[in-house]
Amino acid sequence: MFKVTYFADSPLNKDKGEVIEYESLAEMADNFRLCRRGPKKNSYFVRGELSPVVREDKNLKCSNLVILDIDKGVNNGCALSPLEMHELLANLGYNHFIYTSHSHKVGDNRFRCVLESDRAYEKKDSKPTVDTLFKELHAQGCNAKNVYEHKNWSQPWFLPFRDNPGDGLYEFYSYQEGKCVSVVEGKNSALDEDDSA
Repeated sequence: MFKVTYFADSPLNKDKGEVIEYESLAEMADNFRLCRRGPKKNSYFVRGELSPVVREDKNLKCSNLVILDIDKGVNNGCALSPLEMHELLANLGYNHFIYTSHSHKVGDNRFRCVLESDRAYEKKDSKPTVDTLFKELHAQGCNAKNVYEHKNWSQPWFLPFRDNPGDGLYEFYSYQEGKCVSVVEGKNSALDEDDSA
């Protein structure tokens, strides 16, 4: 069981959100199976419960989600495909779901991977947890770049929207028969005090 915070309409909306509780990652994944018509910067979610509901790092005490934003390869070329990433994560045994973003197109793979952690973790644990996961992925031949957004604590993650949801470019994959990502304990630092979002 875990919670996320949803915000409607625009990333400019930072204080009119709703906290939703899910029994499982599979339940959350069901809300991402279908893509809706809309612009790129639309409704979004934050990886945990904000209290109060204002999108600032200090209001997000913990999260149970590890989210990867895949939009370029390690040499700034095209990243692996959503299906290739899905198969890689499933072979490693990680529960996850993957959905393509508004900017995804042929020859330019752009998608999000949403995984569950084995326990609730804090901001200080985000970077070492993501870095460790990427080391494992890169060891398996994954060419995705580990970017800042993965570790930006109150990062807005846009819901699946496209200008034309029927264009055949939206992809969704889910695997729910495995394990969670192990949290790696981090240290408090000056970076952890940064409340920018």
